[in-house]
Amino acid sequence: DEVREIEFCVETTIAESKDSNNCFVYEIPLPDLVISDAAPGTPDSSSPSYNLAFEVTVENIGEAVSSVVEIPVYVDGVLADSHIYLDSTTDLASGASNTITVNFYAPGGSEEFEFCAENIGLLESDESNNCFELAL
Repeated sequence: DEVREIEFCVETTIAESKDSNNCFVYEIPLPDLVISDAAPGTPDSSSPSYNLAFEVTVENIGEAVSSVVEIPVYVDGVLADSHIYLDSTTDLASGASNTITVNFYAPGGSEEFEFCAENIGLLESDESNNCFELAL
């Protein structure tokens, strides 16, 4: 797990009885995004370029707010769309989740889908748990 720390120390040229208590370490809380669920949905009929849709739930299980969340979609191991975002006007608070409809095109016969949650521009406490795989 990724942890960011800031260490504050006080140093002096005068002898001290105890040097081991001169520093304080502050751990910076980080978000941790996961896709907690994905299920087939109804494609957006206003765009003929979309033939599939999934209801995808993104959850922040970390200790800090996540701002811009991107959801890359992989179909049979190939990136299908990387410009799907949660509502960029709303931060995803610690412990919060948001379900959106992800519309995209996939060739007929596609069987494996992978949805990932990426915290754009910020570190996460765990980058290894961002993706959700679904086989149909």
